Amino acid sequence: MVSIARGGCVDEPALLDALRGKGIAGAAIDHFWDEPLPPESPFWDLDKHTGGDTRKYEDRATGIVAENLERLWAGRDDLENRIV
Repeated sequence: MVSIARGGCVDEPALLDALRGKGIAGAAIDHFWDEPLPPESPFWDLDKHTGGDTRKYEDRATGIVAENLERLWAGRDDLENRIV
């Protein structure tokens, strides 16, 4: 799972359950509900998560979102980085 959304957009308890089980192999998440992630968070006990960004993150993400909006407005369904 990859999420470039801000904190609060991901159902963290469901994500934690999926990571603990075999629901998903891992997660790359931009933000958690609580930032910084508290030391007592169960996410720290997992070896299947990562977070962070790069200096180009905003430019890249904004470009993809803008392109996908244009495609949607044009009635297209060939979205960039689409997960099905």
